[in-house]
Amino acid sequence: MQPDAELKRLANNGVNTIFVITKESDGRVFYDSDVAPNQAHGRDLLGELADAAAVHDINIVPTIFVLCDKYLLEQYPETVQVAREGTEIRYPNVSAEHMHWACPSHDIVSEHLQAVTKEIADYDVDGIQFTHFEFQPIGNDESNYLSCYCEKCREQYELQSVSERSSAWIDRRCMQIDSLLRKLSEPFRDRSDFLVNIELEAFSNLETAIDDSRKMLGVDQCDVAEYADILTPGRHTSTSTCIRCGSVKLSAHFANRQIRRLHHRFVLDGASGLSIGWRMTNWLVRFNSRCTAVHTEFHSFPMVRTSVG
Repeated sequence: MQPDAELKRLANNGVNTIFVITKESDGRVFYDSDVAPNQAHGRDLLGELADAAAVHDINIVPTIFVLCDKYLLEQYPETVQVAREGTEIRYPNVSAEHMHWACPSHDIVSEHLQAVTKEIADYDVDGIQFTHFEFQPIGNDESNYLSCYCEKCREQYELQSVSERSSAWIDRRCMQIDSLLRKLSEPFRDRSDFLVNIELEAFSNLETAIDDSRKMLGVDQCDVAEYADILTPGRHTSTSTCIRCGSVKLSAHFANRQIRRLHHRFVLDGASGLSIGWRMTNWLVRFNSRCTAVHTEFHSFPMVRTSVG
């Protein structure tokens, strides 16, 4: 891949922002890192893209798969999320190959992820997107198993006298995810004109969506909305059943309306007809080990920095 040629082509076609998957679900990164393996094999691809983006007046937003991290689990296997009945939430125990979920209860998980985001903060980028940061449930036709029940979590439940699925149990999980995302966004918080984008799961029942997210995923959407500039529904939103959540996911347009109504936040939504702020036309870019783009998604979104409604 030649970043300058690629970004010149995109700029000539009216693209002004690209979301670049910078930390993959396997834990590898696309820059010269001291804490994670570089998938670009000797290249600082993020640096090359940032330099080319500055030349062609394109915004660059790294995307981070937060708790999906095969590399981290290989180094610290005890940090894997564990479902109630004892299943480790990682491939091949779950169906998708990219599913290797680390538990935020372990200090090493938070420390590793903070080290990654601090490295990214040294680059001339215009935003950051956090995705895949939840406690993952396992859903099947017979029963749903929530997480996490790793040894560390069980010790904390016992120490704090927290009973399973009680309000205190739900609160504890939500506080852990909220604390992690706050720490990861900290290096970027004082930057002006910087986009912190957080991707949320959408649920079929609008009235219970916040409670469903808290109970099933350990994500309090209201807390997250306090420090996110823009919220988005999951990229793979469709009308099909969501295997990981056991819920029916929504059409992209309806999910965006749902998030706006619940949290008074603008979202990335090409169908809403909003004319406020500046319009972002972007590409989501995924690279393979040869540093060539193997997957792209094209979007055109109205964008604004959010304020509490």
